[in-house]
Amino acid sequence: MRRVIAAMVVMLCCISAGPASKPTSKPASKTRYTLMHGAVRFLVPAAWKRTVQTDDDQHAQFESPDGKCVIVIGVRPEEMGFPSRNESAIEQMKTAVIGAMKKALQARGVQILYGPRSETDSDFVLRVHARYVDNKQTFDEMQTYRADGLDLLVVLTQAKTDDPAEAKSLFAVGDDVALGIILGPADKKQPATKAAP
Repeated sequence: MRRVIAAMVVMLCCISAGPASKPTSKPASKTRYTLMHGAVRFLVPAAWKRTVQTDDDQHAQFESPDGKCVIVIGVRPEEMGFPSRNESAIEQMKTAVIGAMKKALQARGVQILYGPRSETDSDFVLRVHARYVDNKQTFDEMQTYRADGLDLLVVLTQAKTDDPAEAKSLFAVGDDVALGIILGPADKKQPATKAAP
């Protein structure tokens, strides 16, 4: 499990790039997207643009209209469901995720300002916060992990800001996406994958 989590963290660190729109007084409209051929459904603010969708249909990245924030949604199918009520398993996951994040940030040569650190939240199996400076730009990011059935769901919200209040408002957008993810059957209209010749 540790290798799987570390691989997912590295994938999220590589796919992400950049925070975002300021909240408005009225609820923003949302657009529905899917991963895993329709089996994973989620809503993203309508003004945000999808910038990446991986070939394996397990990750997608969205960018805010002002280019200041990205949200990456990832799903990792597992052979066995994650024991989300098992404190020992959560502690192992926490150690693996934080270790992989530190290693990835150090490899990039960034100046780490905070974390990576676990921040308890009953809505998520794990929530990890980090703040760092890369090429004179401050990034504030939050990774949230949910377990649902046989899938591990990860949402990374990365904000380009040195203002904690702005970062917090952007993290709320990412949390809303993460908590709204719904799993169901794959879309039967999706074309079948062709066998390799």
